[in-house]
Amino acid sequence: MLAAKQQERLRWRCRRGLLELDLLLARFLTEKIDTLDESQGQLLDRFLTYPDQDLFDWLMARKKCEDPSILPVLELILTAK
Repeated sequence: MLAAKQQERLRWRCRRGLLELDLLLARFLTEKIDTLDESQGQLLDRFLTYPDQDLFDWLMARKKCEDPSILPVLELILTAK
């Protein structure tokens, strides 16, 4: 389980400029934040370094994510929808 400070940091980083993306990530956090372990939290943090449009395209299956290291967290988010 993630520390409270790390959970808050991820919640803040999930606030995005694109409303649709913001809603998807907020739903994911509501459902899964308490179940994430340290490595999943780090992957989510890395996932959030990508631009909003890339994240949205991957989550909407418009484009394929070319970074295999973040595919596990992408799958977690997709299953929470």
